[in-house]
Amino acid sequence: ALAAPAIGWTGESGGGVVAAKTWFTSDTHFHHARVIEYCRRPWRTVDEMNEGLISNWNAVVAPEDTVYFLGDFAFANAKRADALRQQLNGRVRFLRGNHDSRAAQLLFAFENSLLPGDTYTEGDVHCTLVHEPHRSVDAAVRHPIVLHGHVHELWAHNRIGDRLYLNVGVDVRNYRPVSLAELLASVLP
Repeated sequence: ALAAPAIGWTGESGGGVVAAKTWFTSDTHFHHARVIEYCRRPWRTVDEMNEGLISNWNAVVAPEDTVYFLGDFAFANAKRADALRQQLNGRVRFLRGNHDSRAAQLLFAFENSLLPGDTYTEGDVHCTLVHEPHRSVDAAVRHPIVLHGHVHELWAHNRIGDRLYLNVGVDVRNYRPVSLAELLASVLP
């Protein structure tokens, strides 16, 4: 059984704001009007959704933080995707999702890109990073915790065999990035 590690948290004493320096998210689907209906998102228009997601992101992510984005950033060409990226705080490490265009992917190329199956480690917790959890049952998954997106509101967490799958998608995480400590606290006693 996993124990809740004391990781990823810093903050002011006395109940002040608690912030993490590393965040995870996926499936923002910026500029995708139909996702509002499909996932019952709380906005009426795509512009409202884009503004809400940007505001929520920047409310928790500081400019010096790192965000692991696990796929499906935007339904947009490179110019529109870059305009969105410029509005978001943090250094973004990008894993391409099934709805990300090649042009949008190029924005996050080179040192900021991730591959399916890459590992994130915090303290003694090791996680495999993927976009689509159903494609992660192969040899690329090396750790008992899998952080993923793709399934939107289908589940927040799921245990498949001996692996714990934690969905970092905005549809189950209050439309904002989350820390590993938050993810683990949501499933551990």
